[in-house]
Amino acid sequence: MVYQLKKCFSCFLLLFLSLEGQGEPNPTEAVTAAIQAAQSKKIFRSAAIGCYAVNLTQGKVIGDVNATQSIIPASTLKLLTTAAALETLGKDFRCKTVIQYNGAVDKRGTLQGNIYIKGGGDPALGSRQFQDYYYQPHFITSWVQAIQAKGIKKVAGAVIGDAQIYADYMIPDTWAVGNLGEYYGAGASGLSIFDNTCTITLNASQEGKVASLVNTVPPLPEEVHILSQAKGAAIDHKHVCIEGLPYQPIRVIQGAIPCGEQAVTLEMTSPDPAYWAAHTLHRALKEQAIEVMQIPTTVRRSQRSVVARKDLCTTFSPPLSKLITAINHDSLNSYAEHLLKHLSLAAAGPGDTRSGARALKKFWAAQGMDVTGMLLYDGSGLSKYNTLTPKQLVEALGYMKHSANFSVFYASLPIAGATGNLAGLFKTAPLKDNLRVKSANLSNVRGFAGYCTNQAGDDIAFAILVNHYDGSRSRAEEALEKILQVIVLQK
Repeated sequence: MVYQLKKCFSCFLLLFLSLEGQGEPNPTEAVTAAIQAAQSKKIFRSAAIGCYAVNLTQGKVIGDVNATQSIIPASTLKLLTTAAALETLGKDFRCKTVIQYNGAVDKRGTLQGNIYIKGGGDPALGSRQFQDYYYQPHFITSWVQAIQAKGIKKVAGAVIGDAQIYADYMIPDTWAVGNLGEYYGAGASGLSIFDNTCTITLNASQEGKVASLVNTVPPLPEEVHILSQAKGAAIDHKHVCIEGLPYQPIRVIQGAIPCGEQAVTLEMTSPDPAYWAAHTLHRALKEQAIEVMQIPTTVRRSQRSVVARKDLCTTFSPPLSKLITAINHDSLNSYAEHLLKHLSLAAAGPGDTRSGARALKKFWAAQGMDVTGMLLYDGSGLSKYNTLTPKQLVEALGYMKHSANFSVFYASLPIAGATGNLAGLFKTAPLKDNLRVKSANLSNVRGFAGYCTNQAGDDIAFAILVNHYDGSRSRAEEALEKILQVIVLQK
């Protein structure tokens, strides 16, 4: 299958080259003029803009402005990650989390050993986005029932979280420290749980007074300390940041929130997801009168030697097709980082970010893509060290158009003006309900890459990225929308 797709992609590229060689205009004057008009505005005057667009039906390049310029892709990088994962792992691939034990159960029902939660790199374990998979029935309840079914009434050891399928460090080393406490900075643990995030509720009764913590959902381990330094203010919207590092059990909230009786909710990252999972199961066992003698821990913390274990039950993730829809619709960084580490494992790597990035780049090179300028430091695009070219994005889109996984990949992309993080953009024709794209959004980085249909009914793949614009995001979007309208109106 990979050979056939590679051959098809090679033919696709050869067709481009042959048409360009016949004197076809490249780029078209209309797209070039639209980009030049955008660059004449103050907001884009010192910015880097790259654009590439191809009429897939005719095999014709219809836009080529700085298409081979290597620039920051932000979340459009998720297109490369999710496509490579689909091709490598398959749309039906599922991660599995296994409840295990070691030792033996004596006549009194005491397990002379430990309960283990062996993580399988499931990014969605316990996510409320997937009720059917984790809450019907409740996954923690299922684990407790499997332990009870073994006749275990007491555990002499501990509940131990095992995240060893991945390397220990959860976060790409090029992510900004300021992102690591925020929900979008959640890492990829070999044993993740609850999206590795927690919802915090704060209340500020008086202006200038420090906001008080109301609750956290789901409940965090007692070792996690949330220090609120946010103060009440006469404002309409919260202006806060959450500081914190992986494996460090302190989160600091700074900034301002509106005063009054209305509570404010925030989302923060979990310091140690594997420990959170162990703590959650420990508490659930206690509620069912199953005593666990030792405190919950993880393989990483306890440095316990590998012992023979037996399986009690297995919890499967949603299929990969569902996971990539969540990634591309809602731009879930943590999920994308999990897939990058699975690409590392598929290439016999150690399950870390760097080897996953190498595997991702190697995958696209193997499909015949010129990967010059593709510098990868994560799988989600949150790192500003990533660079790639608009042409590489479009070549990946063209490759997927001929893949057996195309329908799954295409369906994973948000629809302009309707779904995902594009629901609030491009609400008028000819873009509304036409564009199926992944957006790019970092500070002073904006762009879009995906598919659309022109007025003649031809399929188009395109990518447009702008770096270092100087102005508001909404103004940047307005300028890019005009360029996208020109692309859609091409014949």
